[in-house]
Amino acid sequence: MFRAVASVTINRPIDDVFAYPVALDPHLPEWASGVLSARRTTPEPLGVGTRLAGTSKVLGRLLSWQYTVTTFGPPTTFGGAMHSAAFDFTELYTLEALGSSTRIDQRTQVQPQGLFRLLEPLMAMAIQRLLASDLGRLNWRLEAT
Repeated sequence: MFRAVASVTINRPIDDVFAYPVALDPHLPEWASGVLSARRTTPEPLGVGTRLAGTSKVLGRLLSWQYTVTTFGPPTTFGGAMHSAAFDFTELYTLEALGSSTRIDQRTQVQPQGLFRLLEPLMAMAIQRLLASDLGRLNWRLEAT
């Protein structure tokens, strides 16, 4: 098991920043690397217990996953847990208003499964870079609109 963290400051108000990544099914493929699709499998409203199913491309392989929202405190906290055959993870996003900007911190804990456990040291470095890249893409998407 390993942990990865990333942060970014986005020049948008906290409510705008919170709303975009939390709208998982329409927006996740736009800013999260490797995510090909995400669809909600539970009815509205979004909150603790909301579930999604999706597909990602990881190391050239298609990977199906399930995600459950575990923390939902608009507009400052959001988190969830993902399960797949390759790895499980939990994540927590915390947001802080900085005037007209917002700082977003992401903390992720990853548990590789099966043969992926052998790749854990490499995965840890790759996931750390991936989180920073994803938050950078989120920043770009939000500041471009």
